[in-house]
Amino acid sequence: MRPIEKTLGKPKHQLVCDRLIDLLTTRPYKVGDKLPSERDVASELNVNVLTVRRAFRDLIAADFVTKRVGSGTYLNRPITRDWSDHAVNLVIDASCNAAVQKLFEQYGPEAAARQQREYRFVYTSSHTVREFVRSCVDYRQPTIFCGTIPTYRDFAADIAGNQELFVAAAALRREHVIPAVIGADAVGIDMLMVHLQKLGHRRIALASGAVKGGLSDPASILSIQRTAWMTRMGNDYDPALYFAVDMTSHNNDQIVAAYEEMKKDPARLDFSAVICTTDEIMYGVMAVLREKGKRIPEDVSVVSIGNTNLSRFAAPPVTGVDLNLAGHLDEAISLLFHNLAHPDRMDMLRMIKPVLVERASTSKWQHQPSLKRSRK
Repeated sequence: MRPIEKTLGKPKHQLVCDRLIDLLTTRPYKVGDKLPSERDVASELNVNVLTVRRAFRDLIAADFVTKRVGSGTYLNRPITRDWSDHAVNLVIDASCNAAVQKLFEQYGPEAAARQQREYRFVYTSSHTVREFVRSCVDYRQPTIFCGTIPTYRDFAADIAGNQELFVAAAALRREHVIPAVIGADAVGIDMLMVHLQKLGHRRIALASGAVKGGLSDPASILSIQRTAWMTRMGNDYDPALYFAVDMTSHNNDQIVAAYEEMKKDPARLDFSAVICTTDEIMYGVMAVLREKGKRIPEDVSVVSIGNTNLSRFAAPPVTGVDLNLAGHLDEAISLLFHNLAHPDRMDMLRMIKPVLVERASTSKWQHQPSLKRSRK
């Protein structure tokens, strides 16, 4: 290989990466072959070994190269920039809650099989996701974010110019650049409200996730959920019945965040039913209710959104809305390949209807709350 020459407008590690690709595609390397070491490549190109290491890291992120500790670096699959040659990246970030992550891990292979697509799971963190997204753009890899889109602003510009490569499935949308498949959140809240109101409940609280800085986007999932609850409450609406749980606090532990939020003011627990917008929030809420001597469902009915194992195996099992994550993934794969085939007429949003699951955590309301209401 000839040494690297400076080129305006392109980082040196990317130039090295380009030369590595030339090497791997023009020489007779086969899948499974061992590649030259980072030190050998650095010596040949007369560059720092750290620059070569970063170039290799790009190829590893794109799944073209595999690094085996103590053995070396190997060609994992042929290098291509044709999206139709790639498996679908199913991305699960470290900030995705564990219960939802397990559901995606369960449903992902099933959805890929139904859609007759190859897939691979990719696990990212705030430290790796930007590099991963750029590799997806560089090599035209179809990608679905499952449940959580971390540190979105760091790579929004990369996605904005390549929207057809990405879909967010059941993710909290803070922007509208990424095509998305989301649950019909207003429908889910409405289902739970109708269920509780038919049981005679009127003072129905909402324990909802919140993000630092507030809900500035009226089209966000969090705003939609709160608006649907307020609308269905009608004349019974009381601002004291809304509990905003900061999902970024306590190291992103929603159970602890909900617990701390609910116990701040015991007087605000003057409700006969509560809707929790995640199963993790539900666990924290139930813990506080029990500490205050309230029985579930005799004193307070509890419902949740998620239908994960947390709600299925709670005591008592919790009535809630199943978000139909399998349906989200089916639709996300369909949307992704529609947009790749038709970038001139992309779909940006599709919705999945949730399903109400009735269990033992709700009962008829037999008496009226004793504390005075304060209406806005």
